[in-house]
Amino acid sequence: MIFTLAFVIAQSVLPAPTIADLEGEWSVALYYAAEQPPSTMTMVVQIDDDGRLGGLFYGSDFEAVQTTIRFDTPTIAAVTSDGSGVYFHSARLIDGRLEGQTFSVGRDVLMMWTAERTHDVMSVNGAP
Repeated sequence: MIFTLAFVIAQSVLPAPTIADLEGEWSVALYYAAEQPPSTMTMVVQIDDDGRLGGLFYGSDFEAVQTTIRFDTPTIAAVTSDGSGVYFHSARLIDGRLEGQTFSVGRDVLMMWTAERTHDVMSVNGAP
């Protein structure tokens, strides 16, 4: 009973996740091939003053982006492109880190990745 009560109290104190929890700069470990170490790159997710999402990944701006929260899990999907074609990215925020995948149409490959936050929202947006 004590454990149950402690769990209920802890659950009521934790803030509900929001889409803003996705905002910031992320260090992405991209697993291109099972036998190779992951490559590392940066992803930035930003929310402007009007609440619109934007960002960049793989060195390209988001061309389209969508977010949702289901089962207390903020989720993001974005589209980017480069000379090889279109990339579809999606990820879920789980315990403070992103777990995602990228499908490259032009390279015909699906890559899993994880990401750790490297800068908070204020650093990315240039605020002190």
